[in-house]
Amino acid sequence: MKKPFIEYLIESVEKSVYTFVVKIAGDIPDHCEETMKQSLQKYDVMICEKIKTTPIQQKLTDFPQLENAEVTVFNIEVAYPTTSLVLQSYISEQTGISLSNIKVRSTKEEEEAELNAANADDNKSKKALLLTDLEKEKQQPLHGEKAISSFLKSLQNKSSLTPYKGVNDQILAKTLPKEKNKG
Repeated sequence: MKKPFIEYLIESVEKSVYTFVVKIAGDIPDHCEETMKQSLQKYDVMICEKIKTTPIQQKLTDFPQLENAEVTVFNIEVAYPTTSLVLQSYISEQTGISLSNIKVRSTKEEEEAELNAANADDNKSKKALLLTDLEKEKQQPLHGEKAISSFLKSLQNKSSLTPYKGVNDQILAKTLPKEKNKG
């Protein structure tokens, strides 16, 4: 079913919203939130708010190179389409924070990162299989030269098989018909 032109026009005018989670490790400069909000006007920022600051942690999952630091998390919504890597470098330039101390992810990327972090313990116990030799399985009884020769020997022993009597034996002829001599 075709849509009327007015629906297409409304869809084109409606603005899409692109949401990102910005994580900054370590101490942030004063007025960092205001600086980010002003600089993100370029991307038609709708929301730029500080969500939380984590307590100081010895190991940070998003920043493995840092130890004993806190992470400040911001929620950003922009109307202009962009990627997380572009925003990461732009925020680093505008705020003066090192690029290695900033992580920007879209909400879907953040969900995936949390899922990977939750399943990281399961993957640590498993070994990489690419460069390891597989264990030799003992399948010789099922296949291989010895199995084939033993199978053929068992068939030779069963060459004196007794014919099977079936349901259709009454229908079938007992002996082969003899040809008549045409003389």
